[in-house]
Amino acid sequence: MSGNLKTAAEIEAEIRFDEKFLVRLRQSFQLEKEYALEEGSNALRAFRERSRTYYQPVALRMQNDFRRLRYKMSKVDNIPESIFLRLDALEKAVKEIRAHFAGAPNRLIRNNEQNTGDD
Repeated sequence: MSGNLKTAAEIEAEIRFDEKFLVRLRQSFQLEKEYALEEGSNALRAFRERSRTYYQPVALRMQNDFRRLRYKMSKVDNIPESIFLRLDALEKAVKEIRAHFAGAPNRLIRNNEQNTGDD
């Protein structure tokens, strides 16, 4: 996140960057998930660890950045309502994706163990 956002255009550019980053983060998670599903138990466990050590912290950092951005927005004049709505949508999306990053790997491991009889 940029340090000193002084105009609505700078804030909008920051939000646009965050929207694109969140899309790429989801895509990366999906690709790793698909690979782990193809490779089996060990890959699923490695995927769970990657989710815990990379994806979840990145999503948490984004959530914290959005809080700081909202605070900075309160200091800037003439910010269109549409920017606030986009930030609201981003905050909601990152909250949902954090839950997905935490739950999906464990669910996949449980399902794999039930289907294969592994422990």
